[in-house]
Amino acid sequence: MIGLFTYKYVQYKRRAVHEVMGACVYMAKVCRDTVNWLRNKTKVIVVAIALGVGIPRISHLACDFPRLLSAILEEYELMIQYFGVTGIVMVVPMAIAPTFLQLLGLEETE
Repeated sequence: MIGLFTYKYVQYKRRAVHEVMGACVYMAKVCRDTVNWLRNKTKVIVVAIALGVGIPRISHLACDFPRLLSAILEEYELMIQYFGVTGIVMVVPMAIAPTFLQLLGLEETE
């Protein structure tokens, strides 16, 4: 990314608009180009989200839940205060993510 940024910046710096507008316009163009690139890569984003959601779930199912089921009452009572809150904190962003993707135009609508 640093190499690409530098390459594009050098290209842009040679243009007349750089003398007037400076680096701010370039940053805006890079952000716009990145969003346009991502818009065409919906499947990459979906796979990344699926992996980001799936790997922790598999970890919980394979490791954490068996340990919780075999925990004695004293061990379990130390953690009961954390149940629920962390789950809600994780689910809320995952629930609103599709809405933001659609608003940004990164998710295709049927």
